[in-house]
Order: sequence, then C-alpha cells, then structure tokens
Amino acid sequence: MKNKTRKQLVVGIRTNSDLSKEFLQAWKDAEKRNLSKGPASHLYFDSLDTLWRKLTPRRTELLQALRQKGPLSMRKLAFYLQRDYKNVRIDVKELSEVDLVRKTDEDLFMVPWDSIDLQIPLALAS
Repeated sequence: MKNKTRKQLVVGIRTNSDLSKEFLQAWKDAEKRNLSKGPASHLYFDSLDTLWRKLTPRRTELLQALRQKGPLSMRKLAFYLQRDYKNVRIDVKELSEVDLVRKTDEDLFMVPWDSIDLQIPLALAS
C-alpha cells in the first residue's frame, strides 16, 4: 500500500515583521542544511478581517465540496452546491487569487489541500 502524505495548508495572520523574521529563520535553516521540518505551505493575511473576507462560510463550503468531489467544472460545482453560477464564479476567482483553488490542465477546478490549519493569534507578538 502506498504511503500518501496529506497536504496541509497553514492559514494565519502575520505582520510584516513576523514574516521577515520567519523568512530570515528559514534562510538560516537552509544555510545550515537544517531542513528537518521539510517544506510547508502557508497562507498569511495581514488581519483577521481580511482572512474572514476571503474565507467566508460559503467559500469554505465550496472548498470542502471540491475536495470531496474532486476536480469539477464551474457549472458542475454550482449545480452541486445548488448556488447561482455567477456567485460561485466570483468565489472561485477569489479563492484562486490566494491559491486555495487551482485550475487543472483540463480547465477544472480543484483543491490541492487535504486540510487547512487555521492559526489565529489571540495576543500580539512583542
């Protein structure tokens, strides 16, 4: 049996300062060949408000549908979700802009992630 690695995306809030520190640490780890963590996929927003505008309940439902059903055309996705085609198209466009939805070579839409780990800081870093 094949050992399939689950693809996880970490979504969170980071300031420019946090991102700079994280980048610098990754650079240092790479220089030392300390790559034990392996590549990780992250998507950061500048505020919780921005995150919630992109990741609405309807869009989360859309992500789940694409992950469960596999790659779908826009029309089939709208039919499956029982939603207006135009609204689904807008949602797919917004989610594609932040790489939560991808287009296949066959012009179908899919979600490459098995799970999304949402990290919301409750206190500002000092």
